[in-house]
Amino acid sequence: RSSISKMVILATVWATVLLGVGVTMGLDNGFVLPPMGWSALYGAPFSSVNETIVTQAAIGLKSSGLLNAGYSFVNLDDWWAVRDPATGDIMGTPTKFPSGMKEVADQVHAAGAQFGVYSAASERTCGNWSASLFNEARDAATFASWGVDFLKYDACIYSGGVQGRARYGAMSRALNATGRRMFYSVEGWSPTQGDWGPEVANMWRTGNDIWPDWDGCILNNLYQTNIAAPYNRYSMQASHTLTDHAGGGFNDGDMLQPPNTLITERKPGLSLEESSSQFKLWAIMKTPLILGINWAQLADVATLAPEYFDLISNPEIIAVDQDPSPQATLVAQYPSTAQQQSQSATLNITMQTCDLSRPDQRFTPFTSNGKSAIALADSSLCLSLETNHGSGTAARVGAANCNDHSVPDVTLSPDDELTVTIVEDSLHNTYCLTDLAESSNAAAAVPVLTAPKCVPYPPINHHSKTDPVPLAVLGKGNTFAEQVFIWGSNTRQIVGAGSGRCLTVGMPNHDPNVRYQTNNGTLELEVWAGPLTDGVDGNTRRVVALFNKGSATENVTASPLIIGTGAVAMTVRDIVARKAMAPLALGEGLTVSVPSHGVRLFVLEAAHAEL
Repeated sequence: RSSISKMVILATVWATVLLGVGVTMGLDNGFVLPPMGWSALYGAPFSSVNETIVTQAAIGLKSSGLLNAGYSFVNLDDWWAVRDPATGDIMGTPTKFPSGMKEVADQVHAAGAQFGVYSAASERTCGNWSASLFNEARDAATFASWGVDFLKYDACIYSGGVQGRARYGAMSRALNATGRRMFYSVEGWSPTQGDWGPEVANMWRTGNDIWPDWDGCILNNLYQTNIAAPYNRYSMQASHTLTDHAGGGFNDGDMLQPPNTLITERKPGLSLEESSSQFKLWAIMKTPLILGINWAQLADVATLAPEYFDLISNPEIIAVDQDPSPQATLVAQYPSTAQQQSQSATLNITMQTCDLSRPDQRFTPFTSNGKSAIALADSSLCLSLETNHGSGTAARVGAANCNDHSVPDVTLSPDDELTVTIVEDSLHNTYCLTDLAESSNAAAAVPVLTAPKCVPYPPINHHSKTDPVPLAVLGKGNTFAEQVFIWGSNTRQIVGAGSGRCLTVGMPNHDPNVRYQTNNGTLELEVWAGPLTDGVDGNTRRVVALFNKGSATENVTASPLIIGTGAVAMTVRDIVARKAMAPLALGEGLTVSVPSHGVRLFVLEAAHAEL
């Protein structure tokens, strides 16, 4: 082509992107499941990648059985691309890929795998190699001519002003224009890319570049991917924002990190338990399963921990990842034994500025065995009186398992249309929830329960039936207002009548990665859950993960409220061990022992019942 024709093509692509007229969305390429495969980023690792490593990785996937298990993509990362000095076309650097990229792709395809490459929506890649900004149409056509099946599109060295949606959209449309189906993965280095990722790509990064660091990276990417749950293809489809015929997209928590691997640039490495937990959690979130295993270990899997190899090839866990249903999410958090014994681990329950985006300001009534209480949103924790309070004195509000009847709860009285909220301890002292933000005008005051008995506020007969209505009329204190709270039936917030602030189970500098925080960090025991497509005979199924972030083995419980046994008895299958467990009766929770940094994973199935 002449330079003029290339400029015309480029101008046309960018005009359609920036003006948004007559364009084909990236989702229309037909990919509908999260990809599985291997990446050369840590599997080579880094700049040592070459054609021998890539082709041997494909052969290793086949010989190990991982290809048959579903790991079909063999993906290049950075450190390979240059421009042909004669034509300006993108090509593999001859010192690493002397046979040419089409030959490499042919060898990968001959092994039965699919071939992926890497580029960037910037002037240079992160490793300072040739990138594709303003060369989208030319490079996409070149990728198609090689037989590329997957493109990871990054961005690092960029000095222009074009925003991510347009820059990544240009390559999306260029790929579609080739007529070849290529899975499109974007890494936009933007916390908002989930807002536009589904418009242009099949998957998008939700966290940092991953490395084998449990606290510094794995957990960060886990919670960022949890926040992005609404953008998952099947979550969007369930909410009717995505059509049935459209292609993917999926939240990308980044690559799977194998155990006991110390990459020079990425320390400190993960234990077997930690690597296994990452795989299980990534699978239930329906993220892409891209292995970061060294290429030589693919050909000689005996060098991998056998438990890890069995796990990543487990068909029942892979089936959860590939199930066309919304991703599982964090639904409950509890303090570990160590946290319960630590005064500094108390949940910080305060009155803070109301914010509808904060899950730690949402509550729901909870009833069990005739007891009424106030549960934290999507949790099995109920507001309660701290057990270490002095009898008959002012006491802090805490939170405990809603089914723990030994702990005095903040309760809902059913005998008053306005609802009176009272707590009673073992000595039958009753307390009134008091909003100190009303009396002291503090920015984030701690609500306390005050003794002695509460004097009910006179009932109001003309209150509105619409949102908000009073939740708690808590008796006389220094003023009525500091013990009166309003329940927002739509917002599920509890608002202090005097201060206008919301009851909050979190720190003032709210971390959106987690729902509930203690004074010294996040709660260490978690329950994750999500739906699965219907099982045999239309039975309703869900996946449940019990996660222990603490330093010692703990019993972790998923309550009937979470797992669905509040409605129907359920069968239980341990999908890691691949064996059935004892079924759960109506109203029975699931409690199992979970090792430190471990995850227990189950599929529950109920006969012909809505959960």
